[in-house]
Amino acid sequence: MKDVRAADGVVAIQRLAPGELRRLSFAEPLRAVGRTALAVGRDGTGRTDFGHGHFLLNAGKRSWEAEPGVSVAPGSFALRFAPGLEDLQPRSRASDTELTRLFVEQSAIIAREVLFKGRPLVTNRLLSDETVTLGNQDNW
Repeated sequence: MKDVRAADGVVAIQRLAPGELRRLSFAEPLRAVGRTALAVGRDGTGRTDFGHGHFLLNAGKRSWEAEPGVSVAPGSFALRFAPGLEDLQPRSRASDTELTRLFVEQSAIIAREVLFKGRPLVTNRLLSDETVTLGNQDNW
């Protein structure tokens, strides 16, 4: 294939259209590395967790019964979302670093309100007993 290059242990595909699947054969086994890499077995099937469910790939020549009631046709893939997320269908999950950063930043906002503005920290209300006025939202 003219748009596939292999050099120094790296295989690069110049362009892969959305939903397109290519099967590449190599003389020796490859090791899948990286967040977006997927290890595929000798039968051409692979599975990976994407945070909110599983991605199931069938690059083989026969239909694959990946899970009870879930059959993946040859040359295709299926997404199985975690229970309760079937309607929402989130494709990714925030990394642990992002989640930690969000928690720390939200905690800093609360700490600033308590320490510098003197607002009491009441767990069953916003930050105080005061009524929060929004102002004119037309100017936002």
